[in-house]
Amino acid sequence: MRDFQSQKAARNTILGFETTRMFQKGQCRSMVDSRAGGSEARFIGRLLQVFVA
Repeated sequence: MRDFQSQKAARNTILGFETTRMFQKGQCRSMVDSRAGGSEARFIGRLLQVFVA
């Protein structure tokens, strides 16, 4: 496996993994329900400002 080119890249990757684990554990359920109508994909789409069908 290749090393990260910067600490910023490593940090962002770890944050992504941690966020994914939070979704899997259901720790974000109330926030997803209130802001995206229960769809994790829509919630992430709104956070990243991208269109999710």
